[in-house]
Amino acid sequence: MSTASPAAAAVRISLRELLVLAAAAAVGCAAMQSADEMWLAVVGSGMLLAFMAMAVLAVVERGARQAFAIGFVLCATIYRVLLVGSGQEMDPYAGRLPTSRLLRTAYEAVRDEWYVDAATGRRFRRRDNPAAADAASKQDALQQQLSGWTPLGALKATAYYAGEKPVRAEFMALGHALITCLAGYLGGRFAVFVYAGRVRREALASTTATPL
Repeated sequence: MSTASPAAAAVRISLRELLVLAAAAAVGCAAMQSADEMWLAVVGSGMLLAFMAMAVLAVVERGARQAFAIGFVLCATIYRVLLVGSGQEMDPYAGRLPTSRLLRTAYEAVRDEWYVDAATGRRFRRRDNPAAADAASKQDALQQQLSGWTPLGALKATAYYAGEKPVRAEFMALGHALITCLAGYLGGRFAVFVYAGRVRREALASTTATPL
């Protein structure tokens, strides 16, 4: 974005910016597919660094760059405040924000339930062997119902539930971190657009007020 031409900067996206956005989208998709602690640390650190850099630019820069930084910080902060204020947005089935509901759809698309075969110790996904997974789920439910008066060893499971992947809390935290960055970017672009309009109005007023 050029401070000399804020109006053009408000509507023009450079090739470099497009490449950065494409790379960020690719990294985001890869992160959401895995959504483990490593990806959460990488994306969370990137979000924090971007926020701090934009906070500094919002104070020391001028012109369109300052407008972008202010818009980024404001929108990213507002989104994080909404997340903290709700207190339920890290659960895909309890979150109320529209973004949480979108993340729930994405989570259900990539989620896998993992089981362990009791005889071989081999791990398998529900979609690879749904019959064995259903049998294990029914057996777990029956064991929970009878555990009050039946010895736990009386029921021999053929498979055991080993958890879900990605873990829903990590998936939601990662997704909201990415959405925070997106909200900041869109807020920055909108701020530059508003700034460009103000510059045009001031220039027009100055031209009109200048005597011929």
